[in-house]
Amino acid sequence: MDFEAPVDAWYVFIAVGIVSVALAGLALGVSTGVPPDAQEGANAIEGATSAEYTASASHEHDAETVIVERSTITMENEHGEAHASFSYGTVVAVNGDERLEDIVNGQSVEAAYEDEFADPHTDATAELFADIQAADADNTGDPIASNGELQARTIPVEEDSTAGIRVRTTNNDEFVRNLADESDEFSAHEVSLPERLELDVTGEQSDIEVTVEGEQFVDAVEVETIDGFWSNLFNSVSCTITRGYWCDEPPEVVPNHQTTDQFDAGEFYGAPDPVEVNLSTIDFDDVEEADQDTVEIWGGTYDLDVEVEGSGFENCSGTVTHSNDWTELCGPDLTLDAFDDPHWHDDRGGVHYVTLVEV
Repeated sequence: MDFEAPVDAWYVFIAVGIVSVALAGLALGVSTGVPPDAQEGANAIEGATSAEYTASASHEHDAETVIVERSTITMENEHGEAHASFSYGTVVAVNGDERLEDIVNGQSVEAAYEDEFADPHTDATAELFADIQAADADNTGDPIASNGELQARTIPVEEDSTAGIRVRTTNNDEFVRNLADESDEFSAHEVSLPERLELDVTGEQSDIEVTVEGEQFVDAVEVETIDGFWSNLFNSVSCTITRGYWCDEPPEVVPNHQTTDQFDAGEFYGAPDPVEVNLSTIDFDDVEEADQDTVEIWGGTYDLDVEVEGSGFENCSGTVTHSNDWTELCGPDLTLDAFDDPHWHDDRGGVHYVTLVEV
């Protein structure tokens, strides 16, 4: 029997060796790792969302990217991806917002939003909600590069107390017509005369001082109270005989375009009518028949500069340009009314619970 190998057998041995080495290398290169444990991440989040009050939880993981979408989480690394969901509540990933990240890691809401809470005209709770809403829009459903640790925290947020005031005016059209009849400086259709300034005060209230200044539209007003020859003659004779005691002389009318009024805090509680600064409520007949030598009347028109001073009303001022519409002098630009029951908050008797996550 001939056991001699063919002449080209050595080629076969070399080929088999090369294939064996390649297969061995391929076997060594095949991954033996597993995708991240998304369920553990979901369990950690649910440990915070299911808490009755404030709570926090953390989970170390090996995911390179994480996607948080309301009540689901997707975690991915080089070995694959995994999905999981949590059954209670929804969350917002806050990566990229420094203040919200600080809150997730233990800082109080009051400390993170200290300036907003200190300002009586800023609703700090609404500002917090605005940042959460922005983080929700930026991060929900998008991959977030992870640092290897998931942090979740449920926080209670109480509504911030604020102070605000708005004003509006009504006009005294009849009075301005009478003034125009007695003055050559203007005509009735050229001027609007504010009559009352109504005040609407909200939130924390205190004693306040209100200053109103308008643009003066007339310097002086001449009024006549005596008409006819015999009336003038009788007035002249009686005034001469009584040496000025019985004289029917018209008063000097002095227009004024600035006034200040003060109000106690208690005047705003339960008042059936708006609290008002009266400007030109006097009747023109009362001006003509006044016993005083000098009568002051309101002679200011729009624009009205209004300033309010008092505890909680710093930097509270504004300009009223016309009647009947409210003008905001001070108060929060943003309130909780701007947020129509967002998915990420749970209102329990006026306390808002929110769960924030950093991945």
